[in-house]
Formats: sequence, C-alpha cells, structure tokens
Amino acid sequence: MLERETGFLVDRTITNFGATFVREFAHAWRARRIEEPVDLTIIEKPSARWGSLIIIEHRNQPVARLFLYAGRSATITPLAVESVNYLARRVVDNALLDKLFKNPDLAPDELP
Repeated sequence: MLERETGFLVDRTITNFGATFVREFAHAWRARRIEEPVDLTIIEKPSARWGSLIIIEHRNQPVARLFLYAGRSATITPLAVESVNYLARRVVDNALLDKLFKNPDLAPDELP
C-alpha cells in the first residue's frame, strides 16, 4: 500500500519545547486529510525568560504565529492540534484564492 504524500515539514526549532511542538504538529498534520502536498517551515525564536515564539511559514510567508510559554509543556499538544486546524483552513483558502486571482502582468512561473 502506498502512503499518501503530505509535503515537506522543515523543522527550524532550537529547544526541546520547539521539537516537541514539531513532533505533535507533524502527527496531527499527517492525520488530517489534505488533498495535495503542502510544504511548511516551523521556525522557533526562543527567549530564556518568556518562552518561544513559533512561526509557521507556507510559501516563505508567515501564516501562523504562536507562543510557547516557558515551563508549560502541557499546552504544547493542544496548541499543535489547533495550529493544524487553522493551517488546514488557511491552505485551502489560499489555494482557492490562487485559482480565482489571475494577474495578467505575471506569467505562471512568476506567481508566488
């Protein structure tokens, strides 16, 4: 049986909290039924005092930002699942906008 491709998930996290978030996010993302492969990048900007800022990019554009508070590891899984739900809606909406919006000034290979 062939496994359905889900695209690439690039992990640019630094801390253990960020790695846990990526693991939980990837698990929830694979469980979601996405029509076509989607490439995402998860970037972490940690702070020793406040926690970590997580930025999720699609097509080199930030589409979601969330904050993981230091010492609150119990909130990582719910945040990862909610991020997956939000991103799935955003990716579908962006795909629809791409089909509706045609810029006559740009050739197809120049579109983002």
